[in-house]
Amino acid sequence: MLWYTDGHKEAIKHMSYTGIEPNLIISTSHDLKVKLFMAENGTFIDELKQIANKYNSVPIGIIYRGEDPITSKPFSSFL
Repeated sequence: MLWYTDGHKEAIKHMSYTGIEPNLIISTSHDLKVKLFMAENGTFIDELKQIANKYNSVPIGIIYRGEDPITSKPFSSFL
């Protein structure tokens, strides 16, 4: 083992190594965080956190009938 760190509070979903300089390890977790570490020594660099999904995702490029779930406006007002 080269190094060890407590990176996430919940299970890690994905981990990736960048093959370009600087060599980083990028991890994502069920704690809704993406974290960056130096690959050589495990030094924590930074993190991104998703706060919440406020709205259900809506595919783009499709014409819908009814009401926009985000703005509550009729879809016909966007055409």
